[in-house]
Amino acid sequence: MFFFNFKMEDKLNIQKITPRLLTEPITFWISLLNDYFLKKPSATVLGYPWKNQVILQTQLENERLAIRQATLGVDGLKEKAAILQKAIEENNVRTSWYQFRGRFVSRLIFLVRLLVGNAFIRVD
Repeated sequence: MFFFNFKMEDKLNIQKITPRLLTEPITFWISLLNDYFLKKPSATVLGYPWKNQVILQTQLENERLAIRQATLGVDGLKEKAAILQKAIEENNVRTSWYQFRGRFVSRLIFLVRLLVGNAFIRVD
C-alpha cells in the first residue's frame, strides 16, 4: 500500500495525498479495512477522570489564564481575539478536505456493507 511509504510530512499534507487516495482501487480499501479493523484483535477502554485531578487541573488552568491575561493586558487580549476570530473564519471555509472526507466515508460505508453485509451503519 502506497500510503505507508510516505514520509510523515507527506502523510499530513492533505493536498498531496487526496488525489492519490481518491484513485486507489477498491482492493486498497478492502485491504486497509482487513488489516486495521477486521482481522486485528481490539479492545475498548473506558476511562473516567479522577475527581481530585479534575479539580486540580481546573485550578491550574484558571491560574494560568489569570497570569496570561495580566501579561497580555487589554490591548494584547484584543489582538489575540482578532487573531482567533480570523482563524475561526478561515477554518469555517470548506476545503477539499471536506470533499475528500465525504467521498472517503461513502466508500468506506460501501466496503463495510460489502464485507459485513447490509448491517445498519450510522455516520455522524
